[in-house]
Amino acid sequence: MLYKKKSGEFGYGVFSSVPIPKNSLIFPFVGALVTTDVLNNTYKDLDTLSRAIQIGTNQYLSPSYYMDGMINHSCKPNAGIHIYDEGNNPRGIIFSIEDIQPHQEIFYDYSSSQIDKDWSMICCCGEKNCRKLISTVETIPLISILRYWFNGVLPSYARKRWIDFKINNLKESLNGFNPK
Repeated sequence: MLYKKKSGEFGYGVFSSVPIPKNSLIFPFVGALVTTDVLNNTYKDLDTLSRAIQIGTNQYLSPSYYMDGMINHSCKPNAGIHIYDEGNNPRGIIFSIEDIQPHQEIFYDYSSSQIDKDWSMICCCGEKNCRKLISTVETIPLISILRYWFNGVLPSYARKRWIDFKINNLKESLNGFNPK
């Protein structure tokens, strides 16, 4: 059903040989659960670090080089990460947020689960509304946040971070405002 192949300038990507309906589980992440410190001390090269998936505050799934280590980013993805807890063992699955056609590449928005401010990378997805930089969840536009949230692929820790960020920005912009 899934296969990897060369994906333009992105190296390899994950593709489906069959149609995948919206709201379908595509595949699980199978990497080991590690902390930020373990990740940074164990994986030294940028390619490996960029393939780890943040699934909570100070929690990552290390790259497995199964399909989860090959999926590429897009600012307008057709899939997302759904985080679930397996008895104090958070796991992630790639979940379709739109219909995926045969031989179409599967993408998710790396920023949708990222809250670690020490990480970013240049975006080359080529989408019309490309953000040019993949960074934390705070950089995602409202329309995309709502799309991910309503499709169940915006993790709770990322939602909280995004909301706190927007509230702090509002407070700063109202600083000194007196409606009287």
